[in-house]
Amino acid sequence: MTKPGLRVAFYYGGPREPNDQTNPYGGLLADALGRAGVKVTFETAFDEAWLGQHVGLIDALHFHWPSHDYRGPDATTTEAQMRRTVERLELARELGYRIVWTAHNIYPHDRTYADIDRRFRLELCQVAHSILAHCDLAADALRREFEPAARILVVPHGNFIGVLEPTVTREEVRAEAGIPASDFAYGFIGNLLPYKGLEELIGAFREVDPGDSWLVISGGSKPDYAASLRALTAGHPRIDLRSFDYAPGAEFVRVLQASDVIVLPFRASTTSGSLVQALSWPCPAIVPSMGCLPTQMDADAGILYPPDQPGGLVRAMREIRTHDLDAARAAAWRSAERANWDDIAKLTIEAYQP
Repeated sequence: MTKPGLRVAFYYGGPREPNDQTNPYGGLLADALGRAGVKVTFETAFDEAWLGQHVGLIDALHFHWPSHDYRGPDATTTEAQMRRTVERLELARELGYRIVWTAHNIYPHDRTYADIDRRFRLELCQVAHSILAHCDLAADALRREFEPAARILVVPHGNFIGVLEPTVTREEVRAEAGIPASDFAYGFIGNLLPYKGLEELIGAFREVDPGDSWLVISGGSKPDYAASLRALTAGHPRIDLRSFDYAPGAEFVRVLQASDVIVLPFRASTTSGSLVQALSWPCPAIVPSMGCLPTQMDADAGILYPPDQPGGLVRAMREIRTHDLDAARAAAWRSAERANWDDIAKLTIEAYQP
């Protein structure tokens, strides 16, 4: 049973965006918790003064991306800020706050200060009361890596159904991009980052393209990395690459409407919001069988390929063209529907309880 008037502070990397379409996880979870009677506030302050002022006003502190709270411009600053964050977590526990961490990934995607990130997580796993993992495999990995004193609860990643609306038609998007109705289009959505395997995707597309296929990529990226990707796509008339500081939801709509399948060839991943968005559209997907991805997507909603098998991505990109895509879209929708936010909120509330 939910504690009456349970109050939770979300540390989600910043204040809540009222219309965050590209990464809506935090807002959707907060809304579902609200429907279950939990009051959620998005916080950025986390210091001794804030902790002292909110004793008795906030019951639990829920961290999602804790590396944002200590990451600095260099190793010395990062180390110092990490130590201060740990000290504040210890103080929070002494003051009676419940401390919860959702381990969206075992480690941050940016591993510039890998040793500091590991030491922080070792500390966090001792001071936290509860850790949320998105699947059993992730929970087992947390136990092996950090031997936490905290209890671990398995709470799936919720769906993004209804977050994006089809404001343009497939025909309109394809006409704008010059993609013939009969051609096959592979798509990619999400932040453009080195761990996401975009170089492999571009190379695989060049290998599998029989002359009637397209690759549509859109997402947020740092300018230097976007420039390196453009260099790889140079000279191919059917690779459509668009990058932004922060990609608007309309860009993802454009890719999802144009594409027959979304391809996410991650080099490393625990869960994927991009996969959730594809399934919630619904659109079939090609993803490596790693981390929690196989639990997010039914096998017949696309292709799960072995990431350590040479040529696995190329074979998957060829094979998908032989699939019944209508059936795959139906399976994608079933995958998304299964990840219901109200059910996820009930599981999450357990983490806030003694």
